Amino acid sequence: MPGLHPTKRLLVMLGLPLALIIALACNSVTEGLSSVLPNAPDCKSATDPTQRDVDYSLAFTGDTFKSKEWQRSYTVKSMRASVSWMNDGTGSLAYLDYMIFSCGYTQKDIDRYFSAENFRDVFFVGYQNLQRVTTCTQAEDDLTLHEFTAEHLGEKYLIRDWIKLDTPTRVVDLVLVFPLTSKTQLDIYARQIFPDLSTCQD
Repeated sequence: MPGLHPTKRLLVMLGLPLALIIALACNSVTEGLSSVLPNAPDCKSATDPTQRDVDYSLAFTGDTFKSKEWQRSYTVKSMRASVSWMNDGTGSLAYLDYMIFSCGYTQKDIDRYFSAENFRDVFFVGYQNLQRVTTCTQAEDDLTLHEFTAEHLGEKYLIRDWIKLDTPTRVVDLVLVFPLTSKTQLDIYARQIFPDLSTCQD
């Protein structure tokens, strides 16, 4: 994907490893269930997002990106409902992934998916000099924020990636990517979505 702007490439790359992680989690859970409940339903077959999942994904950010400068698109496929908002005028991106762990997940599954290697080699591979600035957690809301800096073609970017353990089978991943010159706008949008954890650096 050499011709893609990094914000557009991010939309392609974010979804790559999830199927493997969910498959591993489902195998573990269903094997355990079959040993104690031989007639238990196969949760591996329940991976399609429901209409509620889609509606929830579309409504998650409220009115934050409703202005005409943001172009919204969304996709629904097995294991996820994804929404993206592109602002071509500023080169900014918001991306939400509502991930379906139909058999449930463990903290190990989450740590494996959101590993330092995946951030560097998969999720943000379109950027150069990716540096993790800080990570913080709001335990009462099962919310974690990772903050990065990165570069592309000489321009510096700020990246904030929130991971919310939403339900026992659903995980929200929301990413904001803004040029460093638009940090004030990034702070405003972040506060609108996550007022209690807009940044780790206050």
